[in-house]
Amino acid sequence: MAHGPFRQQPPLPTTPELQLLLGWIDDETLFDWLYSLPILDEYRTILRRLKVPAHAAGRFVNLLRQAGMAVEARDLGLFSPDPDDDPFYHCALVGHADAIVTDNIADFPPIPSRKRPEMLTPVAIVARLQGTQTPRGRGHERRRR
Repeated sequence: MAHGPFRQQPPLPTTPELQLLLGWIDDETLFDWLYSLPILDEYRTILRRLKVPAHAAGRFVNLLRQAGMAVEARDLGLFSPDPDDDPFYHCALVGHADAIVTDNIADFPPIPSRKRPEMLTPVAIVARLQGTQTPRGRGHERRRR
């Protein structure tokens, strides 16, 4: 009997972002994914800009609301050169995150008189989670994101 496309294994994820997302979907204890309402709004905007189908974007946001850790992050001020990134800083600080995972590390400068979460790229966090280390500032263990 021939197998249709739905009976085949899906292709392996090719980007670290997809590896991270699928790893978390498979094992929600892999790391704590922190979010706030402004972050969900920013994710919706980004997914729309990337032309992700509305149903897929909605499923992602719903999954994050169900399995992630909601943080009532208040506005702590302006920290980032990109004001759209401040809600991520606020959520990480209020939620006591160990790390922020981003491709835009430059948008998360040190904060005077505060301990900043570790800034990690998706490549670095995937490497840490898979047990392979990368140079400092580019890795992870079970952390809050």
